[in-house]
Amino acid sequence: MTDALWRWSATRLAAAIRARDVSCVEVMTSVLERVRAVNPQINALPEVLEEASLLAARRADDAVLSGIDLPPLHGVPLSVKLNIDQQGCATSNGAVALKDRIARDDAPVVALLRRAGAIPFARANVAEFSMRWDSDCALHGRVSNPWNAAYTAGGSSSGSAAAVACGLGPASIGNDNGGSIRYPALACGVVGVRPTPGLVPFFNATDSAERGMIGQMTNVNGPITREVEDARLILGAIMRETPDDPLGIPVGLAPSVPPAHTPVALFTGDGTGFAPAPRVRAALLAAARTLQDAGYVVEEATPPAFEEAADLWCNLTYDDRNRGGFDMLVQAGSPAVRTLVGFIQQRFPPREAAAALAGFERRLGLLRAWRRFLARWPLLLMPVSWDDPIRPDADIVSADGLMTLVRAQSPLLATSLLGLPSVAVPVVPMPEQGMVASRMAPFVTDGLPAGVQLVSWRYRETCCLDAAAHIRAPVRFPFADPLPAMQPR
Repeated sequence: MTDALWRWSATRLAAAIRARDVSCVEVMTSVLERVRAVNPQINALPEVLEEASLLAARRADDAVLSGIDLPPLHGVPLSVKLNIDQQGCATSNGAVALKDRIARDDAPVVALLRRAGAIPFARANVAEFSMRWDSDCALHGRVSNPWNAAYTAGGSSSGSAAAVACGLGPASIGNDNGGSIRYPALACGVVGVRPTPGLVPFFNATDSAERGMIGQMTNVNGPITREVEDARLILGAIMRETPDDPLGIPVGLAPSVPPAHTPVALFTGDGTGFAPAPRVRAALLAAARTLQDAGYVVEEATPPAFEEAADLWCNLTYDDRNRGGFDMLVQAGSPAVRTLVGFIQQRFPPREAAAALAGFERRLGLLRAWRRFLARWPLLLMPVSWDDPIRPDADIVSADGLMTLVRAQSPLLATSLLGLPSVAVPVVPMPEQGMVASRMAPFVTDGLPAGVQLVSWRYRETCCLDAAAHIRAPVRFPFADPLPAMQPR
C-alpha cells in the first residue's frame, strides 16, 4: 500500500507507463479503487466516469504496445472541474438549474489534455456557480476539507483540491477568477497554479453569454497537483493558443531565473494595516528561509497600491455582475447564493458606467507600478490569504462578515485584477507559540495545512514554479485520510 499507484505523481506515472513498468489499466484501477474508498467521505468527485475511463486506459495500453511516440501525459488520470465543458457531461457549475446542460464537445483545455494523453476520469465538485470561497453547492452538496471537516475546503475549485490531497488522481484542472484555484490549494495543502491570462485557453460552448470585460482579463484555467513537477508538466501540455479563445496568446514561458542572488520581495503586511494570522506569518517566514537557503535574496517590501488593487477587483467584478449576472443568480441559485448576492449588492451597489471605465483606466496605472516593482524584485512572496481558511458558510453569515473575508482575501484579488501568474504551495511552518504539531503530517498544524503564494510578472510562471519547488521539497506529502475527520483542539 505504501507504493500503491494512486500515490504516484503524474510525472512518475507517465514515465513508468512509457517504460512499460506499469499499465494504464493498472493505474486507472488503482485510482478508481481509491476513489471508491475515500470519495464518499469528502464528496470531491460527484461524477466518476469509470467505464469510459477504463476503456480509454485499455486503448492507451494498446498505443503503448504499438510502439508509437507517446504524448507527455499518456495514460495519466485526472479530474476536471464541473464548470468546464467535457463531452457528454453536465457543465452544471454545482447549480440545480444547470444540471441538464450537457456539453457536446470538450472545452479547449480538456481537448488539449486528451491530446497530451491524459484521461479525464471524473468531474470535480465546485462551490455553487463558482462564486463562493466556501465549498458547498446545491446540486452535489459540500466538499469536506480532507484534513479537518470543521473548515472549508476552499472555493471554488474545492473538489479538485480535496481530490488531489486524498490521492483521487494525481492532478485536477480548476479555474481562478479571484482565487478559486489558490484558496482551495491553501485549504487542502496542495499546489495550485494561476497562469497568465491567455496562456491556457478559456472557453465553454455551453455558456449562454460571453464573459464581461473584467472576466476577459482575469479568468484562467490551471492545474492543481501535489507536486510542483506535475504542475509544470500539465501546464506545458495545456499552454496553447486555440481558435475558440481569441484572447489566447501564442507565447512560451520566460526562462528560469537562477536563484543565486535573485531578489525576492517578502510581503508580510507590516505597516499596511494588514496582519497575517499566526499560521500565515509562520508559513511566510519558513518559505523565506527556504528560499534564502537556496540562494535567493529575500527582502521585505510592500507592492504598490496593494489595497487599491484588491478593492478595484471587487468594484469591476461586481460592476459586471450587477449588469445582469446577479439577476440570473438570484433566479437560479440556492438560498445560500441569494444571501451572498444580497450581501454583495449591499456593499457594492450598481455604479454608473463611467465609474467602471475609470476603473479600467486606473488598472493600467496599477499595472505599470507593479511592473516596476517586479522589475526590482522578480519574485513576490506573499500570503494566499491573511487568515486561516474559513469555517463552513462563514461567507453568508452577514454583510460585515463578508467584508472581513474580502479583506482577508486581498492577496488573491489584487493579483487577479492585474492578471499576474502565481503559485500557491504548501509550507512546513516555523512553529510559533500556541501552534501544536499534528500527528497527521509535517505540514498540518492544529488540524490545517499552511501555505504561501509566489507571484511574478506575466509569463514568468517558471520563476514561480522554480521557487515553489524549493519550498515544496521539504514537505513529505502524507495524503489526507478523512476518516476520522480531525476536529479543532
